[in-house]
Amino acid sequence: MHLRVDLKLQVDTFGNIKTSKTTMEVFLKYKLPEEREEFEICRRAIDLHSNLWDLAEQVRRWRKHGHTFKDADELLDALWEDCIDHDLLNF
Repeated sequence: MHLRVDLKLQVDTFGNIKTSKTTMEVFLKYKLPEEREEFEICRRAIDLHSNLWDLAEQVRRWRKHGHTFKDADELLDALWEDCIDHDLLNF
């Protein structure tokens, strides 16, 4: 993967940087098919983040409001079956 960052600054007539007008663009470039897995991870990053957020929120709810798990295996089964989007793990 190659990363290129373009930083665009606007300056006033005195050469001062206008921070409110600063923008940054990031470009990721992959060599396919060699870097296919890295590309897929990056392409699905927002969905992976969303699933991880949902998982963290579920754990927070269980800690705050309680749960009915009898042991760690029941908890792990619930996490595996109900909280993980397995489609995101297939590359």
